[in-house]
Amino acid sequence: MTTARLAISMCLFAVMMASMAEEKNAVSIVGEYTLISGKKLGMKVDGAALKGKYIIEKDKIIIESETKFVIGYKISTKAKPAHIDLEILEGPEGTKGEKSLGIVERTGDDLKLAYSLEKGMRPKDFDEKEAMSFLFKIKGK
Repeated sequence: MTTARLAISMCLFAVMMASMAEEKNAVSIVGEYTLISGKKLGMKVDGAALKGKYIIEKDKIIIESETKFVIGYKISTKAKPAHIDLEILEGPEGTKGEKSLGIVERTGDDLKLAYSLEKGMRPKDFDEKEAMSFLFKIKGK
């Protein structure tokens, strides 16, 4: 094998190993959940939102509450807590295509999700005081 082929093979192997490590560290949030508590723009979530159905699939979140939302997401575990990028795929008129940056953390059956409505801003932690943020604590069924 030539030196060039060996170098290419080694690079491909390194990329494959990095990809496998990323998958191993991936945060799996797939499941059905109930909302324990939440805040939207500093206001406590209550009423119908607490009774909603929250289903998280491999690449989308389905919320069936007062209104229905389908939200696409991508998670990156390169930071702690893991970063999540969200985009509304279906929702009330005028919401489709809206994007938010957030963070997500799963501990056992409990999931914390915080995201910001400010363009390009991502919450640093799960502090409920960030004015333009949403924070949800949900529990798996």
